Amino acid sequence: FFTTEQKYDSAEIYFDKAIQLAEKYTFPYHSRTWTYRGDMHFQKNEVDSALYYYFKALDNLEETGLKGEYQELYGKISNAYSSQGDTTTAHEYENKKLLIEGQLNEEKFKSTQKVLTLLTNEEKTQMQKRYFIILRVIIPLVLFLIIFTWWFVRQYKAKYIRKEAHEMEIHKIREQETEKLKIRLNKSLDEIIELAKKNDPSFMIKFQ
Repeated sequence: FFTTEQKYDSAEIYFDKAIQLAEKYTFPYHSRTWTYRGDMHFQKNEVDSALYYYFKALDNLEETGLKGEYQELYGKISNAYSSQGDTTTAHEYENKKLLIEGQLNEEKFKSTQKVLTLLTNEEKTQMQKRYFIILRVIIPLVLFLIIFTWWFVRQYKAKYIRKEAHEMEIHKIREQETEKLKIRLNKSLDEIIELAKKNDPSFMIKFQ
């Protein structure tokens, strides 16, 4: 804020306080503060001082291993050397910037691939779980339907057989009764004919 408003003295005070607090609480991350301080000096056209703080930020990055800030810092160092007319060193740091940019993009790509692989594996695992759950439901249901169908068909057949047997029994009984009735009728008819031949008076009674 103070650098943007060109209140450089106030900015110097706050930069010093930030470094003191970080050292007091053994906070190792100083690179961003050194970078902002270097930006302030670059804005004041104090390129040597800017480079001094940029390199202090670079040293701190090597200690902390925060690879994500290298790209921006190399770009600032390249611009600083370029402003001094040192194109060789400027190109050197521009190449470092491009190199670290490529490495970061590759790492991002690999990280993305890992995330996609994890998501794919997780999706496969979830699908397998759903598949097994469905199987646990469907298999017992299919078995139940098979058993129920077998039982129903068996009961139907047994009922049909009993019905057929019952009807056959009734038919047999009816045939026997009909046969008995025929025998009785034939016997009675024979008696009537015999009485008629003998002119027996009881003929009229039986005939009636």
